[in-house]
Amino acid sequence: MIASYGCTGTLTINSVVLNGPAWDIPDLTALWIEAAQRGEDRLIPGAVGVIPYRRRLTVTEHTLAMWIIGDTDRTGAPQSDAWDGLQANIEYLRTNVVDPTNTGDGTRAATLLMPNGATRTANVHVTGMRIQGVDADDGVFTAVNAVLMLSIPRGRFA
Repeated sequence: MIASYGCTGTLTINSVVLNGPAWDIPDLTALWIEAAQRGEDRLIPGAVGVIPYRRRLTVTEHTLAMWIIGDTDRTGAPQSDAWDGLQANIEYLRTNVVDPTNTGDGTRAATLLMPNGATRTANVHVTGMRIQGVDADDGVFTAVNAVLMLSIPRGRFA
């Protein structure tokens, strides 16, 4: 079981808490403020400097490192077989967080609970999840490193 989770906040997508006993995104600080901007200044040939133009927030993409383990389920209940548990946890995330919604604009409601208790929200596209490596300890503790890829159409959580 992941013992210490949610230190940099708690991310919930589609009512699935992504910081818990079976999986965790340990570093959510990129979601605190980082947002891409669009717009550019205008260059005037032969003149010094540029004409400044306003910038606006635009779609921002994040790749968030994640751990998924198999010895417990999403509620923290022990799994009798860590490999079966790992498969079940990955399937749950795929079905409830990663797979396209195929409804409306395709976004999912997301909430970022900050360490100080403040709540920020955004609609997000989950554009994928990649499994990057397996860590097994005689079947007792089975885990994978993964990355969850998000796209925030409005730029950031507000």
